[in-house]
Amino acid sequence: MYSLTLGEVFRSDFILAEKSNSMSEIVVNARAKADLGSKGGTGSSIGRDKIELTTAVGRNIQDYIKTIPFAKTLNGNEGAVTIAGQNNRYNSFYIDGAINNDVFGLANSGTNGGQTGAAPISIDAIDQFQVMISPYDASVGNFTGGGINAVTKGGTNKMEGSVYYLFRNEKLAGKNPLQRKDTAQRFPAFNNKTYGFRVGGPIIKNKLFYFVSFEQQRDETPQLFDFATYKGNTNTLAGVQALIDTVKNRYGYDMGAWQQTTRKLDVDRVTAKIDWNVNPNHRVTISGRYNKAVANNPSLSSSTSINFSNGGVYFPNRTTSFSAELKSVLSKSISNKLLATYSDVLDDRSIVGNPFPRVTLNDGSGSIIFGGENSSTQNLLTQKNLSIVDNVRWNIKTTLFLQV
Repeated sequence: MYSLTLGEVFRSDFILAEKSNSMSEIVVNARAKADLGSKGGTGSSIGRDKIELTTAVGRNIQDYIKTIPFAKTLNGNEGAVTIAGQNNRYNSFYIDGAINNDVFGLANSGTNGGQTGAAPISIDAIDQFQVMISPYDASVGNFTGGGINAVTKGGTNKMEGSVYYLFRNEKLAGKNPLQRKDTAQRFPAFNNKTYGFRVGGPIIKNKLFYFVSFEQQRDETPQLFDFATYKGNTNTLAGVQALIDTVKNRYGYDMGAWQQTTRKLDVDRVTAKIDWNVNPNHRVTISGRYNKAVANNPSLSSSTSINFSNGGVYFPNRTTSFSAELKSVLSKSISNKLLATYSDVLDDRSIVGNPFPRVTLNDGSGSIIFGGENSSTQNLLTQKNLSIVDNVRWNIKTTLFLQV
């Protein structure tokens, strides 16, 4: 061991002797890269190793996509990601190469079920992400922002799996970063729970493999309102209660809670996949996904408005999708990929509580709002999408001669 001072130069020459060792067996493990067209063009990949090392409190796709230099999450728009400076709704989201976009364009995330705030697939079911910006491959397109492809895990010759439970509450979230450091307080009590399992392995070694993932998410976030900050003319609890009693007795409508409401999100996610190596030239992959998300979002009160829990939004979403893919090597230079996908999506946004007209009472510098939410009385969106695509790839080698 040598000790060097700053600026001192030391040189040491090493001589390596030749030596040969015989090995009886070499095992090579490989993992397929995301299949969203050829590598041509600008893009980046996020492998499983990086996924496991990335801090992701929300376990949403944007938590991982934002690690790419040309991607940015938009504050205030839950799930919104802008890629290469384009609008967040200009992206396309794929799962195993199959399109899974919110075709109505209402979700900031651009994914099915995004309006509930739920991720479209469990992170534990994803092997890697690929983000494309300007692919040269003509078979990849339908976006002017970025193409985000989530590749699900598959089974191998070794059976493996995991069982997990994630929990977070106000004691694990630290103190409010928007308050002074010396007087900062903890957030109101909340709890987020996520639990599930995954398992994958061989059905027939080297031939047929399976993978299954199941996950449940249960989030409850209380929304407290400090009535002392309200700037309207109604400055007593008795005054608000008198309004609640009048509406209840005269019109039979329950306005709901207002000083403390709770935002809830319940999600169930199932992913299943079968890989079949038919022969050295043909491979079949069949996968299915089921997501059910139910969000209950009460309206927030503020210093200028008082809202009630039954004026919030009840938002159930159900997304069922299937993919079937046949990859074939027809010759040394010709390959074929046949992909069929089907998706069935239901967004059944509704009001909380019984139907009642939306009422806004001007209250000096504030307002008191109750009744059914404006946009949720007749807001039912359904979509069924069937896609069959066949891509034939023919690689032609050419020789270029230059004469000077």
